[in-house]
This record gives sequence, C-alpha cells and structure tokens, in this order.
Amino acid sequence: MFPGFPEETVRFFLDLRFHNETSWFHAHRETYEAYVRKPFSQFIQAMTPTVMRIADDMETRPNKCLARINRDTRFSHDKSPYRDHVWISFRRPEEERGRFPSFFIEVGVEGVF
Repeated sequence: MFPGFPEETVRFFLDLRFHNETSWFHAHRETYEAYVRKPFSQFIQAMTPTVMRIADDMETRPNKCLARINRDTRFSHDKSPYRDHVWISFRRPEEERGRFPSFFIEVGVEGVF
C-alpha cells in the first residue's frame, strides 16, 4: 500500500523553485532521491496492478513512467535547469506521448493534477 507523498516532497519542490541552480540541486540530490524519486517509484509500483487490469500493455516500469526533473531548455523561454514538479504517465510504450490515451498525474508546488 502506498503511504502517500511526504511533506518533504512539496518542500523540496518549493526550495527548488527558489534555488533553481545546478549547484543547489547537486547539493540536495539525496533529498531529491529520498523524497521525490523514491515515493514516485512506490506510487507507480502501487498503481501497476490497477493499470494492468485496465490495459495490460501499458508501460509500468518506474524509470519509464517518471518524468525527468531536468528541463529541456533548448526550445523553451524558461531556461531554469529543473522543473519544480514532476509527473508520471502510464501509456503504451510504442505510442507517442500526448497523442494517445494515457493515465497521468503531476505533483508540485501548485498541487496535484
């Protein structure tokens, strides 16, 4: 059973919003691993049986479902290196993201979507 996201998850995102620099992130990588990656991976694992009952060909590996925290700044006006939120997406592996049905959740400072 998934215990929920700890308060430190949102606190990390809030701190990152105000210290969105590579040096700060590297200094707080252990916090990121403990309060962002680990709980999101646990959530994905907890949701996997339900997702598989809906569609057994959905991608459920945490490293494939969890979005990277690094921002791709090549084509963005926002050049900050990290997002202050992350999301997971359960989708069929061969389908392009955003074009086909998927299950999606985002957690960040603003809330849960």
